Amino acid sequence: MIRFVHNEDVDRRKWDETVLKSQFPTVFATFEILSLAVAPDRWHALVLDDYAAVMPLPTRRKFLFCYAFHPYFVPQLGIFSKIPCTESLVSSFLEHIPDSYVLEEFTLNAGNAFSHNGSRTITYYELPLEGNYEDLAEGFSNNTRRNIKDGEKHGLTLGNGTCNIGEIITLFRNNRGRDSHVGFTDSDYARLATIAHHLSDSGLCETWSVFTRDGRLAAGALFVRDGGRLWFWFSGRDNRLSAGKPMFFLIDRFIRHHANSGLTLDFNGSTNPDVARMYRGFGSAPYSLTALNIYKNLFWKAAAKLNTLPKNKGRRR
Repeated sequence: MIRFVHNEDVDRRKWDETVLKSQFPTVFATFEILSLAVAPDRWHALVLDDYAAVMPLPTRRKFLFCYAFHPYFVPQLGIFSKIPCTESLVSSFLEHIPDSYVLEEFTLNAGNAFSHNGSRTITYYELPLEGNYEDLAEGFSNNTRRNIKDGEKHGLTLGNGTCNIGEIITLFRNNRGRDSHVGFTDSDYARLATIAHHLSDSGLCETWSVFTRDGRLAAGALFVRDGGRLWFWFSGRDNRLSAGKPMFFLIDRFIRHHANSGLTLDFNGSTNPDVARMYRGFGSAPYSLTALNIYKNLFWKAAAKLNTLPKNKGRRR
């Protein structure tokens, strides 16, 4: 039986056990990280039997109604199950979302096979870091190879661990973050920093950075170790120092470092075609996820289209 469980009644130990034993285990859906990601909002849950399968419902209120949303900086959510997560099981969970939720917008995880007339497919990119660097580099596009060589010609240097979390967030904020389409607020950046520091304290978040010949920070990235997956989670670069293609240089060095690890580098997805092309240029393969936008009535569909509700962003770059 699937039941709705309020946040304060969720069994944290059983919750985390189910998430981490599911087909798509991820630290981002564990109780503590998810709580940090939705704050100051809350999340509730759907639970099958004695935590055989679970589904988080990050919840916001608008005009006395509540709706489910996908929090920033969380790559994938959906159903996490110890049993096979069939399309029928996914449908059952969605049918059990309470009627009080007038809108549901979130991205399912790679272990959830599902299609719905209120869904769309989004593309993520991943690169298994199997074999030595030379073999992995064979999969790089010619453009990617040229951009890496540009960085070497410009005398870029790697500063792994020498740049802190706040500097990387500031780098994004002062450059890409100024784009009106990004829309992150002060509280969003503060929440990102809180999650990143928590992951870093747990030994799961690494800072990587690239400096120019004269010591200026050109690019930086936060990578999260998530079981057998390495998320290219958040990054920024100085637009004034882009001549040497520092992000290509950074990712190349990261791949060199983790070659033969057996881990998978997950670039996430991007709605920016240039960014998606960069991911593909490193030899990554696409995989598809289902993003749900389910509106209970026409009013809420119109409200979402008129941007009166916050947009869902797992991560921007």
